[in-house]
Amino acid sequence: MIHLLSRLEALFPFIGQRAAGEDDFYSACEAEGIEVVYTNVVTDGLCVLYEGKDYIFLNDKLAGWRLRYVMFHELAHCLFHFPSQSNFGVEFFAVHSKHKNHVEAETVAALLLLTLEDVEQVLASGAYTIADEIADLVSVRLQIYSRYQL
Repeated sequence: MIHLLSRLEALFPFIGQRAAGEDDFYSACEAEGIEVVYTNVVTDGLCVLYEGKDYIFLNDKLAGWRLRYVMFHELAHCLFHFPSQSNFGVEFFAVHSKHKNHVEAETVAALLLLTLEDVEQVLASGAYTIADEIADLVSVRLQIYSRYQL
């Protein structure tokens, strides 16, 4: 967790104070040399390492909260899971990622998208019942708070 946090704080110095937005995502991608591609050939999002360059593919139909969730989840894979020990010219991180990598990507998304005030609002409004991803992120965010007071 400490490794994740120190790298995130360098890219997102406001972490815990406000939720990250689309502009923050694009700024981080630019700073890290990650190319973002919108397409209809991916279900939600996909992080790819091809010939030493990172790409994030996002479904061009995504919008709003769902888009931001997928953005930051895939960004986490690019930041923390490339390169692996693979000898392949192309690496993909998607649905079949290692469980540990998925948990880390969810942790990053929860930290960047939900401040504690946001969690309170989501719980009070019942918005967590709208989508499983929201409920899962709230759960992850509360676990982070209980362990690390972040």
